[in-house]
Amino acid sequence: SGLSELSDAENFIVVYPEGLKRLGFRTWNAGDCCPSATLLGTDDAGFIVSLLEKLNQDLSIDNKKVYATGFSNGGQLAYALANRYPHTFAAVSAVAGVLQDFPFNPVRKVPIIHFHSYQDATAPYFGGFSDAPFITFTFPSVDSTLMLIAKDYKCNRIKQTVFADSATYDFFRYSDCDTDVQIDLYVSRDGGHTWPGGQAFATMPVTRHVDASSLMWEFFKSYELP
Repeated sequence: SGLSELSDAENFIVVYPEGLKRLGFRTWNAGDCCPSATLLGTDDAGFIVSLLEKLNQDLSIDNKKVYATGFSNGGQLAYALANRYPHTFAAVSAVAGVLQDFPFNPVRKVPIIHFHSYQDATAPYFGGFSDAPFITFTFPSVDSTLMLIAKDYKCNRIKQTVFADSATYDFFRYSDCDTDVQIDLYVSRDGGHTWPGGQAFATMPVTRHVDASSLMWEFFKSYELP
């Protein structure tokens, strides 16, 4: 993701929790996805909050400016944190992961910035089956996810186009919502199930038209808890 380098340049703390490791890879229990964490019912949202309590003992943290982001299953967990602990996180970002934690009705409306690729076959932008092993259910589309959230946030402006380019990426915004929060959505025309502007997994393509880490940090800086 390049977040370590960005944190050095921008003077913020970045922490990388690790999900439960089974069958050679790690997962989070963020709702309907993904095994093995979901099958075991791990309280991963609670784990993240407990981790923050521990970090508060060791580090100088501004608790009004705590944010969550994650990739794929980690992005799903970021949504779950916004849903279950809206007074802990000032804003969240999901990269290539949709909401799986229902019902979604946080008592505080948490600002969201989401990144995806139209070419993502693992968490398909338009919804449907994933090409990932051990996942047999269908994913909801990104648009249906954000429409559900925008409805809960009582947004009056739905998926307005801020920027569109058939060769690079599209940028949409949901705004005029309760308590002046907004939802930003960047969708690249290239790339795949990877972190925009980051490092690829094996031979998976990565878009260079969008730098998710820089954009989310600029978004995060606009929000703090009351």
